[in-house]
Amino acid sequence: MADRSPRTSRAVLRIDDLQVYYGESHALQGVSLTLERGVLSVVGRNGMGKTTLCNTITGLKRARSGSIRLDGREISALEPHEVHRLGVGYVPQGRRVWPSLTVDEHLRLAAGGQRDASWTVERVYQTFPRLAERKTNGGSQLSGGEQQMLAIARALMGRPKLLLLDEPSLGLAPLIVKQIFEVIKELNRTDGLTVFLVEQNAFHALKLAHRGYVMVNGSITMSGTGAELLKREEVRAAYLKGGRH
Repeated sequence: MADRSPRTSRAVLRIDDLQVYYGESHALQGVSLTLERGVLSVVGRNGMGKTTLCNTITGLKRARSGSIRLDGREISALEPHEVHRLGVGYVPQGRRVWPSLTVDEHLRLAAGGQRDASWTVERVYQTFPRLAERKTNGGSQLSGGEQQMLAIARALMGRPKLLLLDEPSLGLAPLIVKQIFEVIKELNRTDGLTVFLVEQNAFHALKLAHRGYVMVNGSITMSGTGAELLKREEVRAAYLKGGRH
């Protein structure tokens, strides 16, 4: 189902008719969506193509055809480091923190030699007090929730205009999930950061989203505001009844 939302030059991210394959397997089938501002959530069960969509946006996977535009600029042929430099911060599934580097080393490495950045190590510690308490601990010494906070903080150090998160709640306790989503909400509210959120946890993702999409077998099957999708019986039956909320 193609996205029918208004298309304007204000879109931070615009994807049109994205076709992605793994060999003969058709992973993304004509995906189209638009993220103008705020929080966009793509929900769906495991194996539906959500991570492939993230990897294609960030340049880790090549599309066979289709368009990905960031602030009007085509990025589908760019390398991952080029996409990053244009302002896409990626928090991948599984966090992928370095086990031997301390929290502080992660953040200072991500900051590079930037000056006058909106995100500093000090600001990260104010936003994530738990990371300040654990700043001398290595990545392998952190809990899953702490690793997720560090992965988000590391992405923020790059001063992204678009923050892309792939399954940030995966494997975390309900209380930690709530904290992570509160941080995402606050980043959008106070900093105006545009967020692209991919999640199996449909309740939290759609509750947070200004706009939501449901992905099934590599295709967008439903779209609307987060509130609209939460009210739809098909969504409630497939993702909420008996689910994690």
